Amino acid sequence: MKKWNGGTGPGPKSQPSDGANLESYRLPIEKIQQSLTKLRVQIEKLDHVYRGLKERDKQCFQVCIEAISSKDKEKAKIYADEVVEIRKMAKKVLHSQLVLEQVKIRLETLEEVGDVVFELLPFTSVINEIRGQLSGFLPDAAASLDELNVHIGSIIAATATPESADQSLATEIDEEARRILEEASNAAAAKVSESFPDLPSIGSEELVYEYAKASPETFDISACAKALGISEEEVRQALRSLQSKGLIVLEKRERELE
Repeated sequence: MKKWNGGTGPGPKSQPSDGANLESYRLPIEKIQQSLTKLRVQIEKLDHVYRGLKERDKQCFQVCIEAISSKDKEKAKIYADEVVEIRKMAKKVLHSQLVLEQVKIRLETLEEVGDVVFELLPFTSVINEIRGQLSGFLPDAAASLDELNVHIGSIIAATATPESADQSLATEIDEEARRILEEASNAAAAKVSESFPDLPSIGSEELVYEYAKASPETFDISACAKALGISEEEVRQALRSLQSKGLIVLEKRERELE
């Protein structure tokens, strides 16, 4: 980046005196400001979608818990699957939001200093990537990102230099784009993991435990297996595991476990 040395000359935001150069200077700055406006709107929209997905996840998660408690295995699985899909979408949305935050920060920096083309080139690839991720379930957001990329492309075109086409620079840009996407993906995965509760297992052990709690005095292995749609051997294995964990005490009919 071009740096101001702090001397008596013009500072970073001073404009050239030549009329033609003044026009070429103003064009990128104006387009940067327009791009920033579009970015802020898109980031806010993605944040709204993310919060909506969190709320939907909370609702489906609660229904899943209730279905497990009432031994409704099929309903629990349906809602557990939906929770998984919601969290996949939430991760994509958050990933896109974090990437756009990086683009916004870079553009805000470029309002102060130059070398626009070198600073923005990696983000065109990055925006294309997240546009593809969102197109399947957020087509409006994908369309907005297309418009944003056109806007950023015009900034790059207005500040391009012969060095921009250098092959070594292209390789460096690709590496930078991959790094940006990877860092945002890792950050999104970590935040989703922290923000969303673990999905409860609906395996045979949990189902047997809930069934046993509902009828401790009249528990029957054969009846339990039939009610839960699993084999009697699976019931016996679940009971042994639950007993070893201290979750149940088998006081009667222990020979059934043999």
